[in-house]
Amino acid sequence: MSEIKPALTLKVKDLKNLVRLLITWTTGVIRERTTNVLYFKQNNKHIYGAFTISLGYYELRGLPLFIWTEGEAPKGGFIKYRSQPTEELEFSDNTDDPKYQYLPIIFLSEPPPFVKIKE
Repeated sequence: MSEIKPALTLKVKDLKNLVRLLITWTTGVIRERTTNVLYFKQNNKHIYGAFTISLGYYELRGLPLFIWTEGEAPKGGFIKYRSQPTEELEFSDNTDDPKYQYLPIIFLSEPPPFVKIKE
């Protein structure tokens, strides 16, 4: 079996920007992208991220990407977000308020072996 090559990493400014991207994926024309947030600790940093593939990237079959950011420790199992009347983002343990969009946080016990976050 051949070695699994690491995904390319793309760091966004903060958790709000990562959530904006993921919400766009879930509400846009292409709804087949991931809709959850992966979370793990690495070197005492709280890492949030999501996988995607840029299909048909030049001569390649696809370009695997891990889009990520650092943040504070999660205070719930979901990130709740809304942009009206003002932009809000917070952690939650439930999804009961229909005024918000929710992204589940998937807690990993360790970083995936094919994700290499540069220090």
